[in-house]
Amino acid sequence: MDVQTGKIIGFKLVKKLMVQGDLERYACGSLLNELVNEENCKIDIFLTDRHKGIRCDMRINHSNIEHEFDIWHISKSLMKRMKTLDKKYPDAFLWKTSISNHLWWSAQTCHGDGDLLVKKFTSILKHISNIHEWVEDGELIKCEHAPLSNDEQRNKLWINQNSESYFALKKIITAKDCIKDLAHAKHFIHTGRLESYHNVRLKYMPKRIHLKYNGMYIRSILAIIDHNSNLNKNPIGEKVVYSKSLRKYTIKTRFEPTKSEWRRVLLENIQTAIRNGVPVVCEQFTYSNKNAPKNIAPVTKPDLDDLKAKRFSRFSSNK
Repeated sequence: MDVQTGKIIGFKLVKKLMVQGDLERYACGSLLNELVNEENCKIDIFLTDRHKGIRCDMRINHSNIEHEFDIWHISKSLMKRMKTLDKKYPDAFLWKTSISNHLWWSAQTCHGDGDLLVKKFTSILKHISNIHEWVEDGELIKCEHAPLSNDEQRNKLWINQNSESYFALKKIITAKDCIKDLAHAKHFIHTGRLESYHNVRLKYMPKRIHLKYNGMYIRSILAIIDHNSNLNKNPIGEKVVYSKSLRKYTIKTRFEPTKSEWRRVLLENIQTAIRNGVPVVCEQFTYSNKNAPKNIAPVTKPDLDDLKAKRFSRFSSNK
């Protein structure tokens, strides 16, 4: 997906046994090579989740492209770790939503500075202890929120810096992998619109239905056309929805209905091509399908009669 336009500009469909090793890493690497080498796309920043294989591939084969991590995935991973505090340290767990909001705010206001992002995010450890001014490296640092009233200070469940809850929370926030990956989210890019495309894709490829490779390939194209044709929908109001992650109802923006004009145009183009004797089978589709195995079994399917000859039952009786 192109971040600026929100359009899907390419996809790679890989089936098990087509390649050896990590499918996601192979698909990502091969698609990136096609975009750069064949389509001549100039890519400055490439945004992914924190997949270790993709991270390694980017570092070795595409060192000239800046690899950025999705802030949504970092937040999701952090909240998963915070959940471990629920039973043993409930006072620390109550800060879960505030810490998540602070992470997003830190990424949004760091102005592309990774070190500043880390410094802003870890400053939450001061705030939760009711410390809003402190000296760090000879510099006076303050929280950027408005001064708290006496009532706000009394009603907040502050955490003592000498308590077990504080050290448990500090261990999560200052974890080496979290701090290292956080610097890669300095441009505040997230995959929210990509998740919207995945929702559209599920309409064409429901997970409860088994589809063959050819069907998935064609349905992927239809999902991309549908998504790219409905990028500029205008908001028309708000709606109340239940959030599984937050465990409560939240307000979301309601947009105008999805347009399906592209389907009529597509059918008209197909009919015109057939009348003019133009082949409607895409060469690229035929090429991409030639290496796809018929199934995911790693061994050749045996003959039914051979299996029957080798089969025996422990319940059979010899007379």
